[in-house]
Amino acid sequence: EMLRPAQIAIATFTFIPITMVLILTPFLGTFASIAAMPATSGWLTGTFPMAIFAYIGIEASCALAHSIQDGGKNTGRAIYISLLITMGIYAAAQYGLVSILGANAAGIQPFSQIVAMLFSNPTTVYFAKQFIAGSIVISFLGGSYGMFYANNWNLFAMAKDGCIVGRKGYFTEFNKAGIPFRAVWLQSALMSIFFIFTKSKAVLLTMGDLGVFIAY
Repeated sequence: EMLRPAQIAIATFTFIPITMVLILTPFLGTFASIAAMPATSGWLTGTFPMAIFAYIGIEASCALAHSIQDGGKNTGRAIYISLLITMGIYAAAQYGLVSILGANAAGIQPFSQIVAMLFSNPTTVYFAKQFIAGSIVISFLGGSYGMFYANNWNLFAMAKDGCIVGRKGYFTEFNKAGIPFRAVWLQSALMSIFFIFTKSKAVLLTMGDLGVFIAY
């Protein structure tokens, strides 16, 4: 309950850049920009790892099924509905970015490029860019918090099934807030170990893909 206002605020900031693109697409976007995009042969190899990584969200939803009312039915329904909604929103946003920016949509900070098209005053452009960049950072933090929270329950489920070495019940014990706190400690330790060896996003993403692939 204490974190609910923060979660609502994070969700709101997440939609600000996407909503901006969806609103501006009819006014600034052109089909010619999409048609002019160069064809590439590496679209499958470039996106396939991300598609595998997306399964982590489905896995996290299943791990939280015990806390959902009528989880056996509603969890699967929520996964399918949220997947379709998310795909629709992000497909529309990607279409908007490409139709507005063309090939520049694949460049650095495409949202900031759109902001620069809206205002002529340098000060306004600067603060608008900072606001959009802050919204994106907050959305990243919100997503990281969500996955960190969900992964605790993955570890909890593994420990409950006896898949983690250690004293029985050690990682399934709850604190006063109903959180498997030792699972939080374990995940924090594992993340710290990974960061000691590398901070490369590409390497960490590949490791995450491999873990999901092995699990399935």
